[in-house]
Amino acid sequence: MKTYQVEVERSLKQAKPVDKPSIWKAENYVGGGRSALTFLDIKIPDVRRAYMKGFSFFKPAKKKPFNKNELEIFDYIWKNSQNHETLIVCLYYLKSLPFSIRKENRELILSWLARVDNWALSDEMSGLFSEFLEDDLKLLSRYKKWNKSKNSWERRQSLVGLLFYSRFRKRKHLTWAQIKSFLDPLLADEDYYVQKGVGWTIREAYHWYPAAVFAYVEKNARIIDPAAWYACTEKMSTKEKNKLKQVRRERIRSRKNSK
Repeated sequence: MKTYQVEVERSLKQAKPVDKPSIWKAENYVGGGRSALTFLDIKIPDVRRAYMKGFSFFKPAKKKPFNKNELEIFDYIWKNSQNHETLIVCLYYLKSLPFSIRKENRELILSWLARVDNWALSDEMSGLFSEFLEDDLKLLSRYKKWNKSKNSWERRQSLVGLLFYSRFRKRKHLTWAQIKSFLDPLLADEDYYVQKGVGWTIREAYHWYPAAVFAYVEKNARIIDPAAWYACTEKMSTKEKNKLKQVRRERIRSRKNSK
């Protein structure tokens, strides 16, 4: 298994790193300066190209029978590699599998969340997890555990993984009340990336429940973190945004005057 991991890592290292200012280097832009992973700083198309070229144990193809051994190899690589781009390759593999196969291996795939420590990996996982949830609402109990977790990436997943992009969902599998029950405990969360997840989830819920979500944002205008504010109002009309900005200013001013 280790040999295959090294093979994937060496394949990715053949790509030329992109020279960019420090702030835009992957360890800072993606890793937030706190990821334990290494970053090659290569372009995503180069990562995709390495994946599409294939490896000794795996060759991408549109139609091919599922090979359990391939999944076991990628599972090993995901759980052992310390390189971000290598983990992205593992996610490309998962996303290439038919949903029926991913569903059969759901517990294994859900276990991959333990390795997530940056927003790029988190968002890729959200796309997969949201499909699982839409298919089986019993997973909400798992999401509730993540919502209360000490691990900030599990808390973020309990939000973004609810809908991911709501336009991708085949039906409204969650009521606004259900979505709100995950948002309320994390509105004041101190983690920046959890707050980005708050904003994302409010934005996507607005697509389904505009009146209820607008009222929620208006009610919590003073509480919603700046990191969440832009995203949560992104899809609203200019009129709605202006009204919320006014409410937010008034409540912040009121809070300052009361001190």
